[in-house]
Amino acid sequence: MLVAFFSLRILNTPPTNQKEISFIPFGDSFTIGLGVGELDRWPNIMIENLRKEDTHVDIISTPAVSGHMVSDVITYQLPVLETQKPDFITIFIGTNDSFAQVDLASFKDEYRKLLDEAQKHLRNPKSIVLVTVPDYSVFPGVIGFQESGLSKHILAYNTIIADESIERGLVLADIYPISKTMTDGEYFIADGFHPTRLGYEVFEGVIRAKVTELLDSR
Repeated sequence: MLVAFFSLRILNTPPTNQKEISFIPFGDSFTIGLGVGELDRWPNIMIENLRKEDTHVDIISTPAVSGHMVSDVITYQLPVLETQKPDFITIFIGTNDSFAQVDLASFKDEYRKLLDEAQKHLRNPKSIVLVTVPDYSVFPGVIGFQESGLSKHILAYNTIIADESIERGLVLADIYPISKTMTDGEYFIADGFHPTRLGYEVFEGVIRAKVTELLDSR
């Protein structure tokens, strides 16, 4: 009787033919989640929410490193694509470049090199979601230390990112507008700059919508 019960349960269980979609997030501290646990990073929150929507995504590598700039991603992170072949990637980089005030021409040149190299190694060169730099000028840890016009300075870097997305036909997750709402301390760890899980949930909502758009177009 017990054997028959288990057999019935197996027969009544719907088949799972959902293919795991492989994913690699590239970036800096905003991707590696400085100051929070692994499950509270936005990429991990995203795959958790996608699974609830019956989209099975698996992070196969997390090469992001705190403090990295565009040139560092090219040198230290992208080589993972020589051995790992994900179905899609995200590139969330530029915050440290803008904070260091890398001139716009140099940033554009490095960002283009980054995308050229990434696209060269992907099976589908358009399987990339680009993420803009948040407006960290409104974050509590920056208030009082910011220079005049910092928000417009960040927007200039984002214009380069957006232009590359248009030129290459890549999906863009623009978190800049919604990041302007993140002025309360509850969104950040003690430094007032790096997000808590709540802050990453704000980023994740925008990014997940664009990842879904990319996956639906495959």
